[in-house]
Amino acid sequence: MEETEPRRPAIAIMGVGAMGGALLGGLLNSEWEAADITLIEARPPRADELREATGCRTVHHPAEGIDQQPVVVLAVKPQHIDPALEQLAGAVTPQSLLIALVAGVRIARYEAALPGVPVIRAMPNTPALAGEGVTGLSPGSRTGPAEVRLARAVLSAVGKAAELPEPLLDAVTALSGSGPAYVYRLAEALAEAGEEAGMDPDVALMIARYEAALPGVPVIRAMPNTPALAGEGVTGLSPGSRTGPAEVRLARAVLSAVGKAAELPEPLLDAVTALSGSGPAYVYRLAEALAEAGEEAGMDPDVALMMARQTVKGAGALLDSSSEHPAELRRQVTSPQGVTEAALAVLEEGGFVELLKRAVAAGTERSRRLGD
Repeated sequence: MEETEPRRPAIAIMGVGAMGGALLGGLLNSEWEAADITLIEARPPRADELREATGCRTVHHPAEGIDQQPVVVLAVKPQHIDPALEQLAGAVTPQSLLIALVAGVRIARYEAALPGVPVIRAMPNTPALAGEGVTGLSPGSRTGPAEVRLARAVLSAVGKAAELPEPLLDAVTALSGSGPAYVYRLAEALAEAGEEAGMDPDVALMIARYEAALPGVPVIRAMPNTPALAGEGVTGLSPGSRTGPAEVRLARAVLSAVGKAAELPEPLLDAVTALSGSGPAYVYRLAEALAEAGEEAGMDPDVALMMARQTVKGAGALLDSSSEHPAELRRQVTSPQGVTEAALAVLEEGGFVELLKRAVAAGTERSRRLGD
């Protein structure tokens, strides 16, 4: 008889910060119900807030009835690991599976503190909130195939999951765990570059050329991008002097079928070409670099590419579905003195933002020259 994947096990989550919160949100957005999930929160005001916001049961200590939970997720900050393990030691049994989402803490430490308890160390990322996360997971010495399947059932509900040797999980943390922050920083830089490009008053108007060549014909100049192929394009459009509201609505109906559209003054369309027209190439180059970094850290090339691809996709999905500015999403991923903060510091030291602004400026100038 074929073995089926376990589904919807009851879960307790200890630590509902950025990572635990992303997993919680993703689970609630998938097939899990609030009744399936218990949240462990020591601070009564925060526990009340979580209960009201999610409908999940909350308890103040692991000993309060989580001993029967098939899965316990530990998602506290690394500096809080010692008291968390002390509390769990009296509550988690060998019949439960511990999924640990704490950056940098090794499986051996969990197994020493929780004798007999199967442990899986894992590192998801915040796009789990949009169901587009990616998780690296590594089983401990007391963890068998059934527990791995159980962990996959939980983690795959919020995106993709890949099993890797534990020594690679630090690289996973830096690649896909911190990766969304790199995407958000890229988005910030592109937005800043577009704003700066829009202040240039010397851009020649191109629509006049079309109108001179096509007397009497209403003209709209537009610049879509290649994600239109996936229905996720973005197009800048500018109407000509003989183009009225009806023609603009017609153009929007056409262009919105393959993504989003924004009307801009024509002088900005060269910047649109360099920002959103060329922008996918900047994102693909980021994905290439992340995959190369994962491979250099020791990951299988296919796994590294999958994690890079899903990180970019997931961060983009969260960026699109959230009303937050990219800078705020970046801050939410960046814990003080954490992995992402250290990684972003290297990007800033290397001039990441200024390089992107220069790239957009160069693309803008090239677009202008093509129209001369």
